[in-house]
Amino acid sequence: RVELVRKYVDRMYIIFPFEVEFYRKHGIEVEYRGNPLLDETEKKLRSLPPAEEIRSSLDIGPGPVIALLAGSRKSEVRQVLPKMLEMVDHFPDHQFVLAGVRNLPDDLYRRIIGNARVRLIKDRTYEILSISEAALVTSGTATLETALFGIPQVVCYRGDFVSMLIAWMVIKVKYISLVNLIAGSGVVSELVQYSLNEKNLFRELSSILPGGTNRRKMLDDYRRIRELLGPEGASGRVAEDMINQCKTR
Repeated sequence: RVELVRKYVDRMYIIFPFEVEFYRKHGIEVEYRGNPLLDETEKKLRSLPPAEEIRSSLDIGPGPVIALLAGSRKSEVRQVLPKMLEMVDHFPDHQFVLAGVRNLPDDLYRRIIGNARVRLIKDRTYEILSISEAALVTSGTATLETALFGIPQVVCYRGDFVSMLIAWMVIKVKYISLVNLIAGSGVVSELVQYSLNEKNLFRELSSILPGGTNRRKMLDDYRRIRELLGPEGASGRVAEDMINQCKTR
């Protein structure tokens, strides 16, 4: 892929600051002008109604909420959601809300949830996050969205053995979540494969709930990540830069 980029791309605009060093090391002209996800999340945050209205529209009571973001692919949901559900009985005073996605059938979620004390609400992820004390999140873009919403999280991931073995052999990275990759440090706990178990998940979730030992530090680190991403308006800056580049060629 790198060879193709170097051959056909004059200048590459990336959306994550940690990618700059990689592409420059391979002799590719690369620029980071910000991440458009900031625009989306900030716009949504500004437009959200008060928490009471959100709870009413979602039919969620006044008690504390833990959000479950189990991924957008069937394989992710099947592998990760059962482990997330193990937390329900450990936190009887919390409401667990599963943020489902429209491209997956309700039956998939229902079969896994069974009789567990979990609400399934589809296509309202941002609203659910905004009223949550903490979240269990499958690795992916959702980890960064959760951080930008200021919600402490535990990152969860489990794949089939063969796929994970190949990934470990080919991909040489210290972290899997965008949050940690951007920060360059372990801001959020990552429970991957066999470390994603009931004991570890209970410990990490407890540490980020109000009064938990890691909650304040994680929220402080979120602010640092927000600064690393830069200001809003990335798409506009990239478009302007492209126009200027075209004028000089």
